[in-house]
Amino acid sequence: MEAIRYAKSLGMTTVAGAWMDNRPGASQAELNCLIDLAKEGVVDLASVGSEVLTWNGLSANQIVNYMNQFKAAVP
Repeated sequence: MEAIRYAKSLGMTTVAGAWMDNRPGASQAELNCLIDLAKEGVVDLASVGSEVLTWNGLSANQIVNYMNQFKAAVP
C-alpha cells in the first residue's frame, strides 16, 4: 500500500490490483485493501482478479461479483 501512495505522491499514474484466489477471506481482504486505496484517491487504474481466470481459480461469475462490489464501493 505504501508504494502506491509514494508513487502517487511523486505524481505518477498508479495501477493497483486485488489478487483473487479460491480463499474467500483472502480475496475479500485484497478487495477491501484496493477499495480503501481507491477511496483515498491514490489509484488511477484498478484491476480485480485479472490473473485468476488463467489458472481457473474462480469462475467468471465470482470475479464479476468482486468487480461489482468494487464498482459499488468506489464511485
